[in-house]
Amino acid sequence: GRAGLVCCCASASPAERTMDAFTDYEVKEVDEDSLPEFTAEEVAQHASLDDLWIIIYGRVYDVTEWQHDHPGGDEVLLENAGKDVSALFRNVGHSPDANAIRPSFMVGRLRQGKASKL
Repeated sequence: GRAGLVCCCASASPAERTMDAFTDYEVKEVDEDSLPEFTAEEVAQHASLDDLWIIIYGRVYDVTEWQHDHPGGDEVLLENAGKDVSALFRNVGHSPDANAIRPSFMVGRLRQGKASKL
């Protein structure tokens, strides 16, 4: 479960924050085909501290619970909430642990193409 998460704090070193951040998150596989599709506009509506979604490589992630444990700080997640952060994710570089737990936060797939107008 995700109970008992260690929150990143200023007193911990970056290495300590990185190790602690992944301790209580499970690595799990996700059947992506069974996940719902969301438009970029729908994802953009989830851009607050209490409801924070991001897009990475065409997949939608709810990182609301993760933001305070994110080794890079919660500010970067909040600044990019509701957006496609694929380039930022790639350019910053993430550990194997980060990539291993990422599916745990996947809530859907990005719908490709233009949404139809009513």
